[in-house]
Amino acid sequence: MSEFQVTFKGERFDVTVSAKSATEAAEKYKRLSEELNKALGQASTKSQSKSVAVKPQGRRPSAKGTQSKLEELVDEGFFKTGKQLKETQEELAKKGITKPVTHIAPYLTEFVRNNILEREQVAVGNRKVWVYKEKPRT
Repeated sequence: MSEFQVTFKGERFDVTVSAKSATEAAEKYKRLSEELNKALGQASTKSQSKSVAVKPQGRRPSAKGTQSKLEELVDEGFFKTGKQLKETQEELAKKGITKPVTHIAPYLTEFVRNNILEREQVAVGNRKVWVYKEKPRT
């Protein structure tokens, strides 16, 4: 039987264990839960209110951070004048979001599709780039 992961949601903390059977998972959970309760029981009341989570390994989503920061830029009027991807990337970096332009472009394209921004292809030197601008409200 192959190994699987199961997460037990608790009142004070969540525990994720890997096991090959339900019995093994339950035993691991019981042992970990007892150890965590013992460790947390010795902590002060202030630290008891904090939850402790044993999380499964995997990718964490970062899309919300990028999208919400881009929405903030739109709300702040950053796109009132046309901005290239590079300029948008630099502004996001000032706000703590450091992503390659290839990560930012799909969000701006979605804003264009949703009629939040409009874009125009312009020549800069010997190459063409997209310039994103706030769409005039009617």
